[in-house]
Amino acid sequence: MNRVLIVDDEDALLEMIANIVDDLGYTCLVATNGHEALDLLQEETEPPALIISDIMMPKMNGLELLHKLRADIRLRGIPVILMSAAGLPEDGTVQHFLHKPFNIDTLVDLINDLVTGQASKTAP
Repeated sequence: MNRVLIVDDEDALLEMIANIVDDLGYTCLVATNGHEALDLLQEETEPPALIISDIMMPKMNGLELLHKLRADIRLRGIPVILMSAAGLPEDGTVQHFLHKPFNIDTLVDLINDLVTGQASKTAP
């Protein structure tokens, strides 16, 4: 079964996205910051099909997490959706971005497309 890792320091948003992922039939993993996410990924024998991460978090933010993922040969191919109310970072590394607040249907479509390997652009 496909697994999705959700990384967010806001409990309510973490729970909401986890419920969506569960409703879509995927197994959900959760972390509250980038360090916790990396630790969890190191413990897993198989990487998740998708990572959804907030950008603004304590300890390690979503952009730092993305850079660590891209530097790791085992994890670099995992699609990552970054979310933020602050807007799309302009460093060129973000392929999939959702501006908070986002439409739930947009998130659902993006999750399904990325898990099945069909998405190729930044969401509106």
